[in-house]
Amino acid sequence: MTDQQAVAVALRYVDYFRTGDEAILSEAFSADHVDHVSGQRGVEIMRIVRGWIEESFADLEYVVHGVTTNDDMVMLWFSSRGRHVGGGGFPQFAGREATNRTIVAEAVHIFRVVEGRLAEHWAVRDDLGVLRQLEASEPMSGLPAQERPVFSAPVSD
Repeated sequence: MTDQQAVAVALRYVDYFRTGDEAILSEAFSADHVDHVSGQRGVEIMRIVRGWIEESFADLEYVVHGVTTNDDMVMLWFSSRGRHVGGGGFPQFAGREATNRTIVAEAVHIFRVVEGRLAEHWAVRDDLGVLRQLEASEPMSGLPAQERPVFSAPVSD
């Protein structure tokens, strides 16, 4: 598999959260996918997380800022931007009333790609930054996601 193919399959992860297209789960993820964030195996955790996102945020947008590869690993840096409409299922948002604030969440997701599918997933998310945006007495200012530079590292075969 080329680096470009590995990047393309990793970007399907963002596509799934953007669209909810269930076909992506069987096309892009291995059947025994390991999500190291939750400690779960299989794709059901992706459905659960997407449901939490939909319950918590409206008007969602995703912007990929950077992509890099190393052997069978692909790293995506992206942000999601949406209006906070509820606590959803995220433990860190539990019991929080909707603020209707636009929140920008930054994250780096790392995937191991095996035989053209996402076999493992790790993530480093700025959950504290999201909580700060929710708890601020005034809406926090900052550079909106769509105005941040979007770049991609060179990918070679």
